[in-house]
Amino acid sequence: MLSRNAGPKAQPVELILDATDQGIYVLDAEGRCTLFNRAASVMTGWGSEEGLGRSIHELIHHTRPGGSPHPPSECSVLGVLRTGEGVHKDSEIYWRKNGTPFPVEYSSSPIIEDGRTIGAVVVFIDITERKKVEKALSDREEELRLISDAGPTLISYVDSGGLYHWVNKTYAEWVGLSAREIRGLHVREVLGETAWLAVEPFAERVLAGEAVTYEHQLLMRDGPRWVRGTCTPDLNEAGQVRGFVEHALDIGERKEAEETYRATLNILEDFDEEKANLQNLQLATMNLLEDLDEERLNFQQIQKATLNLLEDMNAEREKSDQTQRALMNILDDVEVERVKAEQARALLESVNKELEAFSYSVSHDLRSPLRAISGFTQALMEDWAPLLDDDGKRYLALVQENAHRMGQLIDDLLTFSRLGRQTMTVTEIDMADLAQSVYDELETRTSGRNIAFTMGAIPPAQGDKALIRQVLVNLISNAVKFTQTRERALIEFGYETQGGDGAYFIRDNGVGFDMRYVDKLFGVFQRLHSVTEFEGTGVGLALVYRIVTRHGGSVWAEGRLDRGAAFYFSLPQKGTR
Repeated sequence: MLSRNAGPKAQPVELILDATDQGIYVLDAEGRCTLFNRAASVMTGWGSEEGLGRSIHELIHHTRPGGSPHPPSECSVLGVLRTGEGVHKDSEIYWRKNGTPFPVEYSSSPIIEDGRTIGAVVVFIDITERKKVEKALSDREEELRLISDAGPTLISYVDSGGLYHWVNKTYAEWVGLSAREIRGLHVREVLGETAWLAVEPFAERVLAGEAVTYEHQLLMRDGPRWVRGTCTPDLNEAGQVRGFVEHALDIGERKEAEETYRATLNILEDFDEEKANLQNLQLATMNLLEDLDEERLNFQQIQKATLNLLEDMNAEREKSDQTQRALMNILDDVEVERVKAEQARALLESVNKELEAFSYSVSHDLRSPLRAISGFTQALMEDWAPLLDDDGKRYLALVQENAHRMGQLIDDLLTFSRLGRQTMTVTEIDMADLAQSVYDELETRTSGRNIAFTMGAIPPAQGDKALIRQVLVNLISNAVKFTQTRERALIEFGYETQGGDGAYFIRDNGVGFDMRYVDKLFGVFQRLHSVTEFEGTGVGLALVYRIVTRHGGSVWAEGRLDRGAAFYFSLPQKGTR
């Protein structure tokens, strides 16, 4: 182990840090290593005492993945010392002592003393196995994409709210949009109002848990199309429908072939009638020629012409038989494609189950080391505090604080990932009553602050009450947090109409933000303020965006630095969903 204070006997803090399987090292203000725990030594190959006082960048972070030099000025780890803001990297390359690279995930947190950065604590893990799992999962997803895109089958996944989550290439080309453009849109928006009214009854049945097969002519924007499809409900562990998978075929050509076949049969029936008429005419002609010998030669000519006409009709009958055989071949091909579509659906279900298992595994693997770090640091602070100096206590507090923050990040990420699969129960929501209950709950945590919370006339909305409550909790708690520097905080919940469209809003007189960075607000881990200024994980607004868009609404924000901010979101009103 590399110790900040080398001595004959290991200190308790060093023993605790050596007990974790996460690599941990500490830097001074110049980026030199002052502490290197056992796990970091095992992963990098740098042994006891070898790295003390040396630049950590030169030891393990000196080269880019492609082999080109990595300048210290562009090093994210050293950047923490310059900016005083923490950094988290999901995937980065470290280098072992023997010159081989390995992938890591790391978090670097500044050590602040008297308002200045005096060093940093970096926690990292080797994610080689995770990368292998991600590569295997990516390969399976690519195989599924190739299989689903290979045939004429139209494949899509629609959630319980009628929003597309995934379509294959064939489906996207069929509706004239890209798969990325379709994702997140309602079926009505993609197919058009008339076609949606035709398929809505089938959608209601499958969302009620029934597997549905249909054959229908849809009036699309570019004209009528015949479609035959099968919709299979997707159930969660509780047996609730969270969406459905549709496999469909455009059977327009088959329908045209069937019409051609029926028309051909009608023509053949007409030919049979004409043949009978000609035979009757031939018989009458022969009877007439028996009495008119001088006209016999003319009769023979008429007879020959009649036979030629019958031969032509037989040739037409043969062509009709060939058309019928071609139609049967087409129907056989359609059945083969249907079997392929069923196989692709089974593979898709298998991949979905693997994705859920992978999400659970990642959650468990991330929580276990965090519990170890938090438990050991708490034990150290309780049992060994008299042996620690002020720096040691502060370092332990920083480790525990960052472990707690990482736990919050994992919880928020899991909430964010589950949101897309969560079934919504849509009811009418009293938005004013819901907002007041949220603020009343938050008010118990803001004792001593002067906050004025006001509301105007608020109409009800249609949506999932639990999810919309989460939207209000995130937005109102943000308003409370970002007005804490104000002597009197003003927070308003209201509703206003612009150009015929209405939207709810949360407005405050807090620190605001620069509109140049408004596009970053609703991304995961996107923050416009450092954690030293305002706490948070950077996931709250991303959850707001995802919940509102699942309801078919929109989210946007307006603000000015030090002049406050306003966050708007639209939801369906009664009778519009």
